[in-house]
Amino acid sequence: MKKGNLIAPEGKIIIEVDLEYKNSHTFDSGQKIRIERGYDNFNGRYTNPVNGIVINGGGLEKGTEIIIHHNSTHDTNKVFNYQHKPLCGIYSVPVDECYVYFDKTWKPFDGFSLGYRLFQPYKGKINGIQPTLIKNKIYVTQGEYAGSVVNTLKFADYELIFQDKNGKENRIIRIRNSGERSEVVAIDHDATNKLTKCELLIGINPNDAKLIYE
Repeated sequence: MKKGNLIAPEGKIIIEVDLEYKNSHTFDSGQKIRIERGYDNFNGRYTNPVNGIVINGGGLEKGTEIIIHHNSTHDTNKVFNYQHKPLCGIYSVPVDECYVYFDKTWKPFDGFSLGYRLFQPYKGKINGIQPTLIKNKIYVTQGEYAGSVVNTLKFADYELIFQDKNGKENRIIRIRNSGERSEVVAIDHDATNKLTKCELLIGINPNDAKLIYE
């Protein structure tokens, strides 16, 4: 049976996942090389495929690209005995395991926000000292509380590692912002003011931390 005949039940999104899509890197010249992720790192967020193409569900148009949880391509979500491309699989994924979708840019699903971690810059006289992570704080760029620093529960900042539209690895920080599972504790106006005054940095990790205006 063709995959186009599949209809997602309530609370699920049916997607097609290229299981090898993440194992490559495309240079600006267009040349593509293979990356064997399963041998240099055993972190599932880094190794497991997370890019999916919508077949049906979630109120999204067919063909929309989304990013899912790194464990969502487990056999418990797999749809068997349906037509799909080689090295691909079809999965019926719970909506709360679907985090961002592409519509001209990457946007969060309802109930999630995107942002950056917060860092304290080194103010001493030694060159090359990296900034220090300020734990449990996220500067929200998209979603509820956008433009503010929020305090979160411990380990709430889930780092999405996915293949971007240019064929290169990209990373996004997501947090839950609504419902009983909300990970937002409070809005930190003091930290927000310090960030806008260039007293703090934002980034994914210390290596790419920068001022908010850069």
